[in-house]
Amino acid sequence: MSGEDDDTNGNNKAAATGTGTGTGMKAGDTREQEDVWSLVCQASFFKDEPRFAKDEVPTNAPTPRDADAVVLTVERLREGVEVPEKSVSVDAAALLQKLGCVVMDGAWTHEADALAGLWKSKDTHRRAFHERIAKLRYDAFAQEIVRILNGPALRTHGAMSAESETFAETADLASEQRTAVADFVTRYGNNPSTAPVVAGLHAALALQKGKSEVTGWQLEDATLVERGHELAYAALELLLVHLRCTLLHDPRSETSSSSVGALEAGAASPKSSPPSELSSGGAERVFVMDTSLSDKRIDHLLRLFPAATVTTGKKRVAQSGTPCESVEPARKRINREGEADAPCPQDSMFYAVISKCEIL
Repeated sequence: MSGEDDDTNGNNKAAATGTGTGTGMKAGDTREQEDVWSLVCQASFFKDEPRFAKDEVPTNAPTPRDADAVVLTVERLREGVEVPEKSVSVDAAALLQKLGCVVMDGAWTHEADALAGLWKSKDTHRRAFHERIAKLRYDAFAQEIVRILNGPALRTHGAMSAESETFAETADLASEQRTAVADFVTRYGNNPSTAPVVAGLHAALALQKGKSEVTGWQLEDATLVERGHELAYAALELLLVHLRCTLLHDPRSETSSSSVGALEAGAASPKSSPPSELSSGGAERVFVMDTSLSDKRIDHLLRLFPAATVTTGKKRVAQSGTPCESVEPARKRINREGEADAPCPQDSMFYAVISKCEIL
């Protein structure tokens, strides 16, 4: 066999195995490269969003670990950094070969123009990911509101008491309310990113004190959603279940972004609307304080907020919603003086003494 034949056979073998000086890909395989790269990007981007990864990432996508290894390898090659052949797993190596990468002298390599194209495509995939994940987060937030509003917790805790004068608080409910507020303040009051929300809650409660009509707390979904779903869901549970706020902008209503305006114009409460479309993505909602929340109870709750948390949070309180002094339709408070308050064990002097003893 001639030397020319040897070279030809050697190059064919290199192209088949993804090693040597060939590209390892045919010109007609560009579409396959794009498909593989899309799967790699999705698996890599969604690894930090486990809530959505199962439904959003195709089943034939690589593992997040292999996807990250491929993305990192492409980035290093683009920057001119040598990447040893054995630095990636067998599965990651197979993906790199499908993307046109080859091994030469024990290190991965790829044509510079192709690398630039992959990286530009990665930016496109990342933008699409951020758009998709934003929608998923806001949809999940709206769905959580629906879950709470349709769930048994509201009936158990006497939610919607603002619409009924027959609600009777129990000592257990009063205790749970106080504990829920204390836990929320403790968990989120010391984090610089979430402290403004805690300060905003303090401002909303403080505004209600002394008023003859109920006040509210106007919040954009982004105020909670962009600080993480744990805070967002905890805030919803606290406001709707334990503080028994009435939600003016209800995602069960067929009208979405116009709900607040419709209510202020005197339309019927969204609570009477059947579950329908979910509103999401920057919606603005008003949480109206419970008419049965007394000034005395508010005093006890405000004492749970450390002065440092309130002071620090107030510097960014504009980012944590707007307390509403007047809410339409106007509602009178029915328990301002606390005559219908159930005794809260944690508010008693005996409980305070026992707590101090436990700390000591």
